[in-house]
Amino acid sequence: MIRSKIEGLAAIAAILVLGVANTHASTIIDLTTGPDANNFAANNIAAFGGSFIVEAASSHSTGGGVVDTFLRLQTKDSSEQGYNTDARPLEFDAKGSREVTHALRLSDVPTVTLTVNGVTELYRQFVLNINQNDKDEVLSLNQVQFFLSASKKLTDAVFIPEPTGLEPPAIAFVSPDTTEVFRLNRKALPDPNFLEIKIKDADESKGSPVDMLLYVRDAAFQEADTSVQKYVYLYSQFGTPPGEFENNGRYEEWGVLTPPPVPIPEPSTVALALAGLGTLGVAGLRRRSRVEPDSA
Repeated sequence: MIRSKIEGLAAIAAILVLGVANTHASTIIDLTTGPDANNFAANNIAAFGGSFIVEAASSHSTGGGVVDTFLRLQTKDSSEQGYNTDARPLEFDAKGSREVTHALRLSDVPTVTLTVNGVTELYRQFVLNINQNDKDEVLSLNQVQFFLSASKKLTDAVFIPEPTGLEPPAIAFVSPDTTEVFRLNRKALPDPNFLEIKIKDADESKGSPVDMLLYVRDAAFQEADTSVQKYVYLYSQFGTPPGEFENNGRYEEWGVLTPPPVPIPEPSTVALALAGLGTLGVAGLRRRSRVEPDSA
């Protein structure tokens, strides 16, 4: 009788421990509350690399810029991860040709001056399109890491440590010419809490080609030797575990904004403009010929 009670208590204790181990432990940055949702006021601090800012995209966020995609991820699993590179084959869930998944020069990442909590700094801007469907339009972003490298073909990523599903995974590269400059989340015992960014798929019909903008301090990138380590690598992990909102099978894309192209005038417009300039030139000569004899 006593033995059966002990066994019953042990079973209950095991269930309680398992329940605690699987408890969702994150601080959610909610970007689903509207087109202008952001964490400017919170000024969250990453585990490595200092402060960062995330903002829900709206029609005015991109300023008419064109998105240049450098990383595409896709899997049917509820969790999704990967990084950009020119190396092939691609690792994890990275997909696509070099048009959508490739090495990225730091010089191609735009800078934006932002004032957060009274401090004005230069930030590097990145954009994200999550492509969720209408049924599951919300997605969790649980990890973002940035590396700078001298190589365009970085590969052979390793986990540090091996993922457990209870906290965001993190990777490292064995290449000696590679420096990690930013990490959103890093396991810090005894506190299992982590930052989870809750993103909603924007309605592209309203003029927004992206869903989220990420700003990382330029000072973090300057910790590396940017004269040699010229290429930016972004690793990210979405979905569940360890987040609350799962990936639904569609692709996610990271990119940078390039300035909108300058419109090229139609040939007829150019001809009219040149004709107008010619008319003005002739008129000017005529006026000059009338004026010069009087002034002699």
